[in-house]
Amino acid sequence: MSEQVRVVARGHRAAIGLLILSFVVVFLPVVAKGQCKEPANPKAEVPAAKLDSARLAAAGAVPRGKAPAQVMMYRPPPTQVPDLSNKTLDEVRTEVANKLTIRNVNDNNSGWIVGRQFPEPYSNVAVCSPLDLWMKAPPERITKVPSIVGVPENEIPSLLEKYHLRYGGLTPKEATAAPGTIFDQDPKPGTPEPWGSEVIAYKATSPPPVAPLSVRLTADTTNVKPGDTVTFVARLQRESPEVQFAFSFGGGPSTVPGGPETTHRFDEDGDYEVSVTATLGAQEAQSEPLHITVHSKKYTIEVTWQPLHPVAGQRVTFTASLNPSDPSIGKGPYYFYFGDKVKPKPTGGVYTQAFAKPGSYPVRVTLKGEHGHTIQNGPLQLVVMQEIRPMPNAWEKWGKSVIAAGVIVLVGSLVGLYLISKYLTGLVGLLPKGRAGDVRLHQGGRDGLEAAFGFRLEQPVATATAEFRGAVILKVERVG
Repeated sequence: MSEQVRVVARGHRAAIGLLILSFVVVFLPVVAKGQCKEPANPKAEVPAAKLDSARLAAAGAVPRGKAPAQVMMYRPPPTQVPDLSNKTLDEVRTEVANKLTIRNVNDNNSGWIVGRQFPEPYSNVAVCSPLDLWMKAPPERITKVPSIVGVPENEIPSLLEKYHLRYGGLTPKEATAAPGTIFDQDPKPGTPEPWGSEVIAYKATSPPPVAPLSVRLTADTTNVKPGDTVTFVARLQRESPEVQFAFSFGGGPSTVPGGPETTHRFDEDGDYEVSVTATLGAQEAQSEPLHITVHSKKYTIEVTWQPLHPVAGQRVTFTASLNPSDPSIGKGPYYFYFGDKVKPKPTGGVYTQAFAKPGSYPVRVTLKGEHGHTIQNGPLQLVVMQEIRPMPNAWEKWGKSVIAAGVIVLVGSLVGLYLISKYLTGLVGLLPKGRAGDVRLHQGGRDGLEAAFGFRLEQPVATATAEFRGAVILKVERVG
């Protein structure tokens, strides 16, 4: 090969080497995602004796077999690797720009952070050295739930957003708070919760009306002797297995957990007021006092009334009497009670009352006599019936019609006779003449006279005799 050809070949090799060097310098930063751009480096002179002539010749920098006199070398500056722990990938790119080149990112999930890196933090490496990252899921960020009780509903979302929480909506709930207000929340205020958790608000609504409790106390007897036992039964209007009863016998309350029925023995003479209190949750009801009379001599009250089966609106007379009779006790006063809300007034042993509506009424009479005697009658019920008016039968209906028709016929007959008598009186005139009983009949025309006397008249005027008593004609005879 001629020297000229070798010179041309060396020139080609040098051009190719320069092209490769230019590509590395220009395009490698682009391939490295533009994260690192080496700064300008000052020239560094290297003695020829320390250079590898063969490597330079292979690169086409010097002719083969000849040692270079002087070569300018590039020495990149060092940099310190930062600590990238717990930083997102975007934060890493910003921090290592123009320092390191991100080569590998393991577990590159959105929102994850750096868990491990290579090179290690704070190590010294050349500028634009490769960087490997291993990502991990970020730990939950915790915030404390603020209180939203009493906050207007339209302001709750913005309040929770400040604490990195979300509004989970509104749930109506029965409460004693003012209806429409936020009275509770879930989670409770001050609870640590991760970012993005939901908070639910509870809005107060009016609770449904609760029927009041009503308890009534009964006894198998109200008048006993000392040492006798009385059985009491409490009846609750709204039955429930959770109800508790407390009976009071005048000597302090005693709780009966087993049920509404209990017994009590009265050992001493006297009058006792027994009552029961029923408790169901927050509700409580107390019965009216029941009078128990304890005496050596047993008294009863007998009550009767008339009529036995009254109808609505009818007055009923009640009579109460003491048995056995005792004037000092039986003189009263008596109190008549019929289950209504009217407070009974003191009265004598006879009482009258009308019941406006039909139904069943309890009859309770209490006698408060001398020396503390309080006596009640046994349970009685008065039934007031609805007044029933019987329907008229066919004979009654027909009889009323006949009577009406008879009255009409009678009146018509009387009117007809009256008109006939007026007509006849107009036809015949009786004029007295001569002795008593002699009359002269005058009538213009013969038709009227013929109709009156029943015979034909030959002359326009006829003479006749008549017997009469007062104004009544008894007999008329023809004269001529």
